[in-house]
Amino acid sequence: MRITGRYEPMNVWHAYEASLRLCFSHIPALLLGVAVAIVPSQALLLILQSATMPDVLTEQYGSLFWQQTPRDVDIPSGEITTWITGLVIGSLVVVLGLVLATAAACVIVAEGWHGRTPTWRSAWAIVGRRAGPLAWLTFVGGLLVVVGLLLCILPGIWLGIAWSVAVPALLFEEVRGTRALERSFRLVRHRWWPTFGGLLLISATGWLLSAPFAIPGFFIPAMTDDFYIGSSLQGTLSILSNIISTPITAALVTVFFFDLRARHELAATLPPETRQSPPPPPQSPSF
Repeated sequence: MRITGRYEPMNVWHAYEASLRLCFSHIPALLLGVAVAIVPSQALLLILQSATMPDVLTEQYGSLFWQQTPRDVDIPSGEITTWITGLVIGSLVVVLGLVLATAAACVIVAEGWHGRTPTWRSAWAIVGRRAGPLAWLTFVGGLLVVVGLLLCILPGIWLGIAWSVAVPALLFEEVRGTRALERSFRLVRHRWWPTFGGLLLISATGWLLSAPFAIPGFFIPAMTDDFYIGSSLQGTLSILSNIISTPITAALVTVFFFDLRARHELAATLPPETRQSPPPPPQSPSF
């Protein structure tokens, strides 16, 4: 999308409204698109957790809700290692699944943004060709954010926001790895606080909409002592919660990406002496 006419930059509220409008306009494609990645990845985590958790812990499943601390148990080191390994592998698959689901949602929202009718199959045709770069971007960006969080928390948060539009940059500008992170950083650096505020607002919205599925999961151990039944119910609720919340966040990230890119291109066309002047008042976008 090159700026060929007058573009009115959006403020956070208008971007929020536009992202929700796009979500509600393409609900079937978005839900199916994210489910393709979220369901199998979280199902694998559930299977690995059920297969590797030590028996002494599965027997305490129901009691963990009522007791502040579980009773002392003696677990062989080999079982602990197997359990942790299964959790790590399953968690990495879940993270990758969420990134791929987010990418599919970004493609669907971008198609709607440009006035086209998206489908989940066409979105995955694009995401499938970029699965490798997306996985590498997840590894590099995630590792650096974790390092920032370990250093002092705030650097990790700052990097997470600065790189928040890296996935759309990879999908729509054909940049890979650290170049996608650099592109996101350049776009967000003068709009960090609005980006932070928008992501906070849309995350709260996603949590509220998914709360009917997310909250009951915490109380499943109070309703059953059977680990396998309880974990299956918790896993199912978690899947439903993520299927609802993921498209909402992806929609705002995509809208922010196109708005930030338009701002960047618009600023590049202005004379140097006027580039620091404030943009014109934003107007509500129409689709």
